[in-house]
Amino acid sequence: MEYPSGHFYQLTFAGQLSAYLQDGAERLSDPLPVSIPAGARFWEWTYYEGTTGVLFCMTNNQVDAAILGEPVPPRWPVPGMAPSSRVYGATAIIGVTDRPAILLLGDSRAAGTMGGSIGNDGGNVLPSISRDFAFINAAVPGETLWQALTAANHRRSLARFCSHVVISGGVNDLMGTDAQQVIETVTRLVATFPLPVFLVTVEPFSSGGFQAADGGDQVINPIFEARRRLYNQAVRDGIPGAAGYFDIASLAELPGHPGKWRPGLTEDGLHGNGEFARHVVSSRVISAEVFRR
Repeated sequence: MEYPSGHFYQLTFAGQLSAYLQDGAERLSDPLPVSIPAGARFWEWTYYEGTTGVLFCMTNNQVDAAILGEPVPPRWPVPGMAPSSRVYGATAIIGVTDRPAILLLGDSRAAGTMGGSIGNDGGNVLPSISRDFAFINAAVPGETLWQALTAANHRRSLARFCSHVVISGGVNDLMGTDAQQVIETVTRLVATFPLPVFLVTVEPFSSGGFQAADGGDQVINPIFEARRRLYNQAVRDGIPGAAGYFDIASLAELPGHPGKWRPGLTEDGLHGNGEFARHVVSSRVISAEVFRR
């Protein structure tokens, strides 16, 4: 950990300088004696070594250095070592605070991997909360709510470090599953958390040019759109156990033309762009106050 700039703290694990993790395991480091003010910038440096194979991650900007087949860990910072975008960084950076901390689950719309960023804060949720609260973005591109329920035990367990959960998913489920099944899945997912859980309505999914004021250059899939409307209505009516919802879909949707994006807010018909992220932030549909109650 580097804070302030140029001052390094080396992590230890039960007093040791290294730790061994089996597949699927997690390891929490010893606490560091450092106090970082709210809003200050700090850095987490990660070193990996592996005698065989390749450490790989589908996302980028995750890790700072990796050496394959090198038996001696270098000292930090590593002179001349180029950053790597092919391996994993820390799952989370845990600090002691009395401020709310949010676990975010969802798909690429929440992960922010396809545009929609303001600075380093990407996706349809983070730009509205990242300046006020700590967060763990555990969203995974392409993931369904069903997968989050049945195959994401480790990521869901990160809720123990947080005060609230936000779930922004469903679009991938609705592409191949009827709305009632998706509603049942998200209800079960909400019930797995002992914390307040907020849901996000699903934005449109269309194809076309995305510039016409009347949406005439967009085409929607009627089966998906019917499912999306039913799901969103259930979220607005109240999913059992959920503390509330953020109606992001209403900000994306062209008034009078359900299922179509407002002009200029998407590049691909699936993900909001940077303008959409700014639109969500300025609308204050995600209010910081709900996390302070």
